[in-house]
Amino acid sequence: MTAPDSTDPFTHGLALNDEGMDLRERFQATGSDADLDAAIETVRRAEALIDAGGSGGTAHGTVLSNLGSMLATKAYRTGRPKLLEEAIVHLRRAITCTAETTHDRAARSANLGQALAVQASLNGDPTTVAEGLALLEEALRVSDPDDPVRAVAASAYAMGLRVRAELTGAPAHPAAEVPDPYAVPDTLPDDADPDQVAAVLTNVGLARLQSADPAERDTAIAEALDLAARAVAAMTPARADSATTAGHLVTLALRHYHRTGRLSELDRAVALGDALTDRLPAGLRPMLLVNMALALDLRSRRSASLADATRAVALCERAAQETADSPQVAATVALNHAICLENRWRLANDPRDLVQARRILTRVAGTAPAPAVRGHAAMNLAALHLARAEHTAEQAAQARPAPTGSGIAGRVAHRAGKLYRTALSRLSAVGDIDHAIGYATQAAAELPTDWDGYGTVLLNLARAHVARWRRDGRPADLEQATDTYRRLVDLDSEAPLRRIIAGQEWGDLAAGTGAWPTAHQAYRRAVTLLPMFATWRADRRDHEFVLAMVSELARDATAAALHAGDPDDAVVLAELGRGVMLHHVTSYYTEFDEVARTAPTLAGRLRTTLSALNEDGVTPPPPDPVPDAREAAEPADPQTDLVTALTGRRHLIDRLAQILDDVRALPGLTRFALPPQPAELRAEAAEGPVVIVNVSRHRCDALLVGADGVTHVPLPDLRHADVTARARQLVTATADGDEETVRTILRWLWATTVGPVLARLGMAATAAGGRLPRVWWVPTGMLAAMPLHAATDDNHCALDLVVSSFAPTIRSLGHSRRTRTTSLPRRLCLVLPSPDDRSGLPAARREAHRLRERFGADHTDLIAAEAGAATVAAALPGHAWAHFACHARSDLADPSNSRLLLSSAADGALTVERLVRLRADGGELAFLSACETAMSGPHLADEAVHLAAGFLTAGFGQVIATLWAVKDPVARRTTGEVYATLIDQRGDTAPVAAADALHRAALAARARYPDAPTAWTAYIHLGR
Repeated sequence: MTAPDSTDPFTHGLALNDEGMDLRERFQATGSDADLDAAIETVRRAEALIDAGGSGGTAHGTVLSNLGSMLATKAYRTGRPKLLEEAIVHLRRAITCTAETTHDRAARSANLGQALAVQASLNGDPTTVAEGLALLEEALRVSDPDDPVRAVAASAYAMGLRVRAELTGAPAHPAAEVPDPYAVPDTLPDDADPDQVAAVLTNVGLARLQSADPAERDTAIAEALDLAARAVAAMTPARADSATTAGHLVTLALRHYHRTGRLSELDRAVALGDALTDRLPAGLRPMLLVNMALALDLRSRRSASLADATRAVALCERAAQETADSPQVAATVALNHAICLENRWRLANDPRDLVQARRILTRVAGTAPAPAVRGHAAMNLAALHLARAEHTAEQAAQARPAPTGSGIAGRVAHRAGKLYRTALSRLSAVGDIDHAIGYATQAAAELPTDWDGYGTVLLNLARAHVARWRRDGRPADLEQATDTYRRLVDLDSEAPLRRIIAGQEWGDLAAGTGAWPTAHQAYRRAVTLLPMFATWRADRRDHEFVLAMVSELARDATAAALHAGDPDDAVVLAELGRGVMLHHVTSYYTEFDEVARTAPTLAGRLRTTLSALNEDGVTPPPPDPVPDAREAAEPADPQTDLVTALTGRRHLIDRLAQILDDVRALPGLTRFALPPQPAELRAEAAEGPVVIVNVSRHRCDALLVGADGVTHVPLPDLRHADVTARARQLVTATADGDEETVRTILRWLWATTVGPVLARLGMAATAAGGRLPRVWWVPTGMLAAMPLHAATDDNHCALDLVVSSFAPTIRSLGHSRRTRTTSLPRRLCLVLPSPDDRSGLPAARREAHRLRERFGADHTDLIAAEAGAATVAAALPGHAWAHFACHARSDLADPSNSRLLLSSAADGALTVERLVRLRADGGELAFLSACETAMSGPHLADEAVHLAAGFLTAGFGQVIATLWAVKDPVARRTTGEVYATLIDQRGDTAPVAAADALHRAALAARARYPDAPTAWTAYIHLGR
């Protein structure tokens, strides 16, 4: 369409303006930059004609406003500040042509305010955004609630508040005297333009995140997620703004990851970024590339993937190349480029990355226009200098002068080499440590204390002071580090992980100076935060990653409590800080029967909600009951996938929180699924003592928990380093059949641990007749991989003195005693190899044949190669007893993937991860006649992530498992002797005495193989 020629410039100008608006509408529908360019040129001609005619007034203001808005859109899409400056000139002129307190005045104020906010996002000038916010506040005040301008102004105002927060670090709080922009999404009319709705929802959601007070941040994320879901549902994919709206989801995913630690959100953010990169206009692409780089960088730090780190650097380099003349965007891109370079340096050890990162950060910290960006750069500079100081010290420690002989000359050379390494370490680290303190101090000054990453600033500052205190020994640095750690631990706005790490480092610092009451306080604060991290917001492997980072925490806290003279609190800390993932699941089921009796409908809602949370992929929940999430349809596209992942799980978590509130309102259930009180822990020792053996870097001790109290037994001959070394020796010896080394380890266990404990219990001498007493061992660290139950010396053997059982924690013991909640008949689920299996288990088939004979019709045969994991898992809840005669594999690198090998098919492995999702509350005994089913790895030893604990978690009250590989004939004989004892108890109502049965089998095996301790020490009993 072409405007008709007219001798009247004003009329011709208005016609051209209409034509330009038609072109803009076509651009909004197609996203074609050619249409936008044609619209701008057409309206520019219109404005020139009207201006030349010298008439227009309000009409001239309309044309100026249209032209300014189009230029602002072009500038926003291209990142060209000059275009935005021109747009602002026209928008200012439009306001001068408009009367105050009119609809047009509100609309034009909103347009100018939005343009100024965008300009501030490009130039980093807080005064620019302040002017824009003032104009937007005016637009909000003078517009009517149902006026479409109100929604436009609210969206722009929210965006401006977010820009101000990014520049200054201040919360995005709206002014008190204006209508609340965060309430606008709930007032949008049903017939509002869908893409405008999507923009409003997205801007309000992101700004709401930065307006939240520290205590409200999780709630703000929840609200932003809901708004994002609505935005994705509203927008039209082909429209110009749709990719921009979707791109904000990547930002939201990153914010959510920092609160939850859920790795899958980073995967989805990267996938969505890949889908959007080529759809976004050039001006918006740099920030999307940076956000993708940050997601890859975070994922790389979790997985140590050099490929992810390298791609993150490449994306930042591309973003830098595509950044136009925009100081703020350029500074943000550079900052994140440096962060990614520093991570790649850690992985690849290429000093060029470190040099480049330091150069970039130094420039940004000194020249970035926004104080928040300068502070962020300073924070990362502090971390970089600390990392370089540590790296330099390690290199110095490894420096070795050439050998110079033996004797005096050799000793002198050795001493000279040691002095050389010490001097090199100190001289190289001096500058880095002092720089780190300077930059951390700058970051603390530049950034507001309620900034969402302020905890990292404090952590770097504390670490820098610790490094300087270790270097110079100045008390002021020690005091400053202590105060900073304490401040961070108490900072409620921070995610739990940083606070936990701060508490652990504070405790380590205090312990190193012998300040045990302070160490006890610091460690205790950190341990009490661990259950806050283990929530349904993260996956099991997310939990494992974090808990491996603080694997020594609970044991060190227990040791500090003992140093401080508080054995009762030592027991509490040992419980709170260990088995965190196990109790996260089992705490809901320990008293489930009571809930079911009191409120069966509520119990049903609890069970179905927990079942949905346990699934891999969580979809937005329908009304109760929640169906199996595996039945949900696959997401249609990456942005829907991301929104589904972010919102669906959160709705389930909200539902669980409400159900728990309802349960705790029931009589006698006020502490449902909460950590137990000391008296509750002592109550679990009513049937026999529970012995916690704590292995810490600070000291090693036994805590004898009885019904009447706690007895502390120091174990001075047990040392942390020795436990680690002996555990490694045991793995090698059992694999090689080195019986003498195994016997040596059994003697060491008696001398250092079992002997002193049984002596204190009065059980170190063989009782004359009668039943042997029961003892429940709760070993910690790598001692959990040791056969404490068979410790021996020349005159004693634990097998002759007590019947031993094991438990990951006292709480897990309590759970195992309360899990038989149904009256299932004692029918056996028998999982066995196929008749033609040639995998080296011939005795297993004979074992299975004997079990069939013993149980007759009261058993179910499941041929492993035919049934698969799904069939086996479905059968277990209907059987009181389960027996597995198959291969198993313990995966110490990924313990949740430890598995019973049923077949070579895709569904042929029953993993720990699958077991902990299973509910088999009627299960009484699981006999795992397979290898390494109770083997613990070093990184998550206190979490008991192995197959035996998986069956306890699923609901089986007792488990018989193995610490290492067992020869086939030994397994067959042990199985036969255990069931020969148990078969007569099938008709009893009391729990079967599986521990006694296994104990008798172990004694028989020792009599048969006195010189082969691997044959009579491998099996252990777990549970009640």
